[in-house]
Amino acid sequence: MADDEFRILHPRNKEKVNNNNFAAYGLASDTTGPLIGVITDEDGDEIATANSIVDPPNWVMSFEGVPDGDWYRLEVSEAKAPDDPLGSSEGWKVKHLFGGVVISHPDTSAHLCTTTFTSYGTTTDLTCITASLTSGSGQPKTVQGPCHDQHLNWIVQFTNVTKGSGQTLTVKNATTSASVDNLDIEPTYCT
Repeated sequence: MADDEFRILHPRNKEKVNNNNFAAYGLASDTTGPLIGVITDEDGDEIATANSIVDPPNWVMSFEGVPDGDWYRLEVSEAKAPDDPLGSSEGWKVKHLFGGVVISHPDTSAHLCTTTFTSYGTTTDLTCITASLTSGSGQPKTVQGPCHDQHLNWIVQFTNVTKGSGQTLTVKNATTSASVDNLDIEPTYCT
């Protein structure tokens, strides 16, 4: 089934993923149903699968345990038609980072192409995390995390983010925090 609005926003072709547990996210039409994603290595061997944890139009899926590696491909389909891919991204690599609260995506100075985006990372304890943008815009919603479902990897989806540059994302738990600076949110980056 074709979806002209379908896009994988992360991970993009040849992008670096800083976590073995990560969120893939993107856009699809309102009529697209729940999704399934399959990650393969360069030999075509299946590495991981995930279903959408947030359904289209601003979809998110959570992958866990993807080993460090230099070449992966993600293929996304509607769950009801897994053999009819909507899109794919390839050539991206995984390298896990460690520490208290780690923001794995987005990186400092990232160019984000929609006013809805997903951030993810890890934490070393099971206390609740909070996320915010310095612009004060955006409505963060934790879709996976220590307080939410006892995962040490967390996923937060922001909606209604104000376009512009120089924004800082901060993620905190009870004992530590992490920030990424100079985020640039501009829809023309999607093209």
